Amino acid sequence: MIRPRFRSQIVAPVTKQHGIAKLSLYAACYGAILTALIYAPVGLSMMGLIEEWDIFYYFKKFGSFYIADAASPLPTHRLRPLTLVPFTIGYDLAPLSFPLLHALQALSLVAKVIAMTAIIYRLIPNRTIAIVCGLIFLIFPADTMQMSLRSLHINWALALSLAGVALILQAAEFKSVSVRWAIAAGGAISFLCGSLMYEAGLFLAPLPLLIWWAAFGFARTYERMKRNWDCILIWSTSVVAAAVYVVVISLSGHNYQMEVTGDHQTIVRDLVLRFPFLFSIAFYRLFVYGWFDGIRMLAEHLNYWPYYLGTLALFGSILLAGFPISKGSSEGRPNVVRILVAGMIATTFGYLPYLTSYAHIMTSQRTFLYASIGGTIVLAACIHLLARAGTAFAVVISLLCISAGIGSQWEQMALYTELSNRQRAILAGILEAAPQAAEPGAKHLLILDRSGTMNNTWMLRGPELQRALTLLYDSDITPSVCLEHSNVFSSFEMQPSGKPPMCRQTEDGWDVGLELSDPIHLSKATTTLLTVAPDLSVSAEAPSISPSSAKADRWRRILGCWPATACAYRHILTPTYDYDFGRGWGLDDVPWGYGWREIEWHLPSLMPISWSWITAPKANLWLWLDPARKPYKLSISLATWFLEASKDSLRLKINGMAVQGAWVGPRTIEAKIPAGFLRYGLNELEFEAYQDQTTGLSIAVDRVSVFPDELGTTK
Repeated sequence: MIRPRFRSQIVAPVTKQHGIAKLSLYAACYGAILTALIYAPVGLSMMGLIEEWDIFYYFKKFGSFYIADAASPLPTHRLRPLTLVPFTIGYDLAPLSFPLLHALQALSLVAKVIAMTAIIYRLIPNRTIAIVCGLIFLIFPADTMQMSLRSLHINWALALSLAGVALILQAAEFKSVSVRWAIAAGGAISFLCGSLMYEAGLFLAPLPLLIWWAAFGFARTYERMKRNWDCILIWSTSVVAAAVYVVVISLSGHNYQMEVTGDHQTIVRDLVLRFPFLFSIAFYRLFVYGWFDGIRMLAEHLNYWPYYLGTLALFGSILLAGFPISKGSSEGRPNVVRILVAGMIATTFGYLPYLTSYAHIMTSQRTFLYASIGGTIVLAACIHLLARAGTAFAVVISLLCISAGIGSQWEQMALYTELSNRQRAILAGILEAAPQAAEPGAKHLLILDRSGTMNNTWMLRGPELQRALTLLYDSDITPSVCLEHSNVFSSFEMQPSGKPPMCRQTEDGWDVGLELSDPIHLSKATTTLLTVAPDLSVSAEAPSISPSSAKADRWRRILGCWPATACAYRHILTPTYDYDFGRGWGLDDVPWGYGWREIEWHLPSLMPISWSWITAPKANLWLWLDPARKPYKLSISLATWFLEASKDSLRLKINGMAVQGAWVGPRTIEAKIPAGFLRYGLNELEFEAYQDQTTGLSIAVDRVSVFPDELGTTK
């Protein structure tokens, strides 16, 4: 009978004779299968969302380039000179195509599995535990941005840095000087490239020594250091080179990273002041809340059950593979305490760079990718400890981790693909309604957005729309977007008070960007007016002409669909509506309506809550429903309010008809909706509350639910 090889009392000495290459091949195969399972439910339809449009815009404008130095079109990113390399490779191999970026992303994920598997095997020479932990590292649920294409460079940077660590550990196992130096040089170069692609990788520099200490203790680590001084020298050379580069560039003037973190004195001060967040936010998210979040997300994607069965089959195949391991060990039993301590230290190093930026602390996007290395090491120690008590314990905890992790990745894929589909519908509609908008002598493009979504970072806010359309039209275009009803001008610039800039219709046209330093006036005679409907379809005042076949082909290659009807957003109608402003920490959805600020979170917290501020005298949400023919109930949970008058003045309308709300708790208001108020398809819920004249804020809404009266329970 084949038994799962979780029992760690039987271990193998960590030498080349025990097949690191073969183990890496196993890890690559299993990593590829798990990566395919992550992508399987939604496919490769996700396009660029934010920075991806910026990067392709620069490539279109200046030609592709690999190095972001002072002479490049992106000199502000010269602290990360290799940061564009994965995007450039994708653009050069398949211009105007996002699927190849997904392929490069998938390769980086598999590389991460291979490297982490090799590192765990150095600590716990059990192939089953090593591969399981390599897969868990791939889907570690603490981070919420791994699967977005905007993380392509970070995933590759992490894969290269981690591969460097694995290679330097491997080099120390060889006696042949030429082999040692070749592998060590490969590891050093890999680590250097990872650090110059994303500077957070520099904080992994102590990891090889930390792994040795965890595996062998102080005395034997010192012996290994003396015996492998040449490998350490090669490694140190790459670390010093990267560190010197980062320090010199950070002192050389303006760059993006130093704008975020401040000068060196500010960085040190902030690290000291914010160090408690390492425990209240980072450790809590990594070791507790992230796993709870992942299980919750898995439960919300039960329609993916065939792929979950595939995940379980993958996990089962690892257990049943019966990887051979030798009896006896020259190195002794793994020391769980040292491994746990090493994991905690690695976690600290992985998260430390983000303590320099308060904005990064307040999100789980990209801030836990490096810290998950230490989290996986801690988890490996726990699995090994449970395996000593019995294989079943190790199997159960591993299965729970795999389940939570895959749930988290599916939630990312579902959300980012949905946002991409919404962008695709808007972009295709604009192209079809105004195919000649970028021709010489064309009128200025003004878009009135009735959906209310285009003032969100994830939904083509400000320059993002300009860059996406410039790429699509293959010619420079500078559109303006005004949100109808709230009259907000879509821009990242704000008034000094924090209020958004505004639009105003005049007798002969529109004033856009009011209260900014450079507002513009658009006359009707020189403006092409488009309207984005609540369902994201786009219409023009005048009939549009058909685009040329060359244009249509270009748009199809970038968007993945054409004409606009093929790119339309498909609404799923249900008898109920339940919208939480924030589907999960860091997985911020875009409110479908006007008058909302971007979602915010309350941290640190055992159960973080989220909300969105109303920033206009009136705000709304568009509801797509298939209502039953019966009375309904509306429940609204508030997070807070700017003034007491804002709460007291709150008025609600459904499809233009007032509904009387009653406070059923300190922060919850409910209203009965008579039968017949709701209609099939599109419905509008309108909020009106007193607005602070300085900040423009009124109330912050946490959750909105609409459901048949006899079914309802409030939040």
